[in-house]
Amino acid sequence: MLNRVCAVERATEGEKNDHNEPIETWATVSGQGEVGYRRNALSGEEETRGKQWVEATHLVITEAGWDITEKDRLVDGDDGVVLLVQFVDREPGGVSGHHFEIAAKEIRV
Repeated sequence: MLNRVCAVERATEGEKNDHNEPIETWATVSGQGEVGYRRNALSGEEETRGKQWVEATHLVITEAGWDITEKDRLVDGDDGVVLLVQFVDREPGGVSGHHFEIAAKEIRV
């Protein structure tokens, strides 16, 4: 059961700082609206996803079909939790089109 909703935000580079380096800002992904999800805390901070190790504090489940990438973060409007997407499994268990499993790391903003 997807018991929470979040916004999907993607990093963008806009203006430059005093050192001529791009400033990273976050913008809501166009057309996404609120995404239903469930999050489960992970016992460890490193998880195997596919053939790679990622640093993750939560496993997030969403319906399939959303435009969510490893460049995004998920922002829960109810409790203010921000989850930085580390890895998106679009075919968990070899099943496609049902749901996504996302390894994410909680961050403070």
